[in-house]
Amino acid sequence: MKKRNLVCVLLSIIILMAAIPSVAAASESADYYPTSITSNSISDLFKELKLRTMVFVANARIYSLVRYAQSTPYDDVDWLLNEVDKIIKPVFAYAESIGATVVCEYIPYMIDGREVLIDPLKVINI
Repeated sequence: MKKRNLVCVLLSIIILMAAIPSVAAASESADYYPTSITSNSISDLFKELKLRTMVFVANARIYSLVRYAQSTPYDDVDWLLNEVDKIIKPVFAYAESIGATVVCEYIPYMIDGREVLIDPLKVINI
């Protein structure tokens, strides 16, 4: 599956997950009156959705690189750390541009006989 198709599928799933509870709440509540949605709140929602998708994709790529590095017989820890840095830089840049906070939570992995701390991302403030 191409990267673009994967991102489209993930965005669709996230949008559906956000829409289903609101539709269920609207049908259950008799005194539900929808309020007007401003364009700022919609753009903020899309920014948050984009950031969370970027974090999800980055974590998936990091995890696959860790599994690849664990499966190879040669020492590729330095390569892995460089690739992880390349993956997380655009995510941090986008998070900073929208005023969100993304942190790294280090997880130890055994790679080529040594313990390496790899940092999957987590969104903590939007």
